[in-house]
Amino acid sequence: MKKLLCPLFALLIVLSLSTAAFAADYSAEESANALYELGLFQGTGETANGKPIYSLDAAPTRAQAVTMLVRLLGKEAEAKAGTWTVPFSDLADWARPYVGYAYANGLTNGLSAERFGSDDKVTANQYLTFILRALGYSSERDFQWDKANAFSDSLGLTHGEYRASRSFTRGDTARISYAALAQARKDSSETLAAQLVRQGAVKAKTAAECGLVLAVDSSGFLNIAGSRYTLQNADGKYLAASGDALTLSDKPFAWYALPAAGNSFTLRPDNKRAYMLDVSNAWFEEGNRVGICDGTGHDAQHWKLYQSGKDTWQLVCSLHPELALSASSGGAALQKRGNAGTNWQLTLVGTERDNYMEIEGRSDVITMRLEHRVLDVLSRARLQKWVNDLETAYADYAELTGWTPYRHVYLNMLAPETNWGYAGKDSVI
Repeated sequence: MKKLLCPLFALLIVLSLSTAAFAADYSAEESANALYELGLFQGTGETANGKPIYSLDAAPTRAQAVTMLVRLLGKEAEAKAGTWTVPFSDLADWARPYVGYAYANGLTNGLSAERFGSDDKVTANQYLTFILRALGYSSERDFQWDKANAFSDSLGLTHGEYRASRSFTRGDTARISYAALAQARKDSSETLAAQLVRQGAVKAKTAAECGLVLAVDSSGFLNIAGSRYTLQNADGKYLAASGDALTLSDKPFAWYALPAAGNSFTLRPDNKRAYMLDVSNAWFEEGNRVGICDGTGHDAQHWKLYQSGKDTWQLVCSLHPELALSASSGGAALQKRGNAGTNWQLTLVGTERDNYMEIEGRSDVITMRLEHRVLDVLSRARLQKWVNDLETAYADYAELTGWTPYRHVYLNMLAPETNWGYAGKDSVI
């Protein structure tokens, strides 16, 4: 009976589409899968089918934790190629390159002048200290290493889960590591993920699919539908919406980016209502104010994204590409592109993953319908595990009761611009 309960529990989670299943914070397994896809995390072995074994419940040692840190930073090859001088006498040969790199770059210290504590279990505060140093913070000036969890909470990297003393696992390192990728480095707007993309340690396409960086193709199209962004000008003001007017705010305001016709997109202040940016007086001329339109009337504006600086973009009117959205008198107006147009700093603040997945059961078939960029939802490995769990649950139920509620589980992968459809028996992942 125990064999049946676990798969059925997984089935109930899948079918309920509960909010928790798509929480903003990844679970340990989802984090490990995403890091694995990015090439920043390895398992402790493989299954017979070649899937990685993460051993997420295992307690990592300090040497293993530093190894994970170096891999997270995309520096494993550099660490292995270097010749490092370290004062520690308790390092195994396999750990020496990783600890050597981390020690030389100020990411870790020993427990004493000669002892690193390689085989000691790493604590939450110790691993958070490694991560915070990698983000540019100092354990001498910015925080105390034994209170790293409090500082991490203040940054939003963690959320109080490490305030109490408890066992620390490889799953915890995966969750913290993945969260760190979306964290801005000290005194910079660049996230750790963006830095890794810039350095070539992570593929930009994969990082964009994970919702970690802003994806812009050759045409300047913002192509992460369902994601939320803030737009900030050079004065530190955020573009915001109040009623049917655009305003500038001191506090971050999240906009939803949704695809429109061609290589353009719409910015909406709400993912429930059909509000769009609109030229309020219906004339596309410089100086005209831009507001919020209820509905999708002919004046509702689509926009294109053009990079204007290292980390800045201009939002260009799709119908009139000579005009860009600019900050003006506390709100927004159309101005000519170039120096007159406002340069906006766009920052990804979240992804509505549930927009990408629907599950429907009918007669004897259950169909999962997803968009092609499944990393915006869950990792590919996680999705396949769900399908496997469902198939196992049905088989066990049929064996016990003699009745088969479903004959097949279909997982259909669709491109972002494709309408929803049903999978057939020959569909493949």
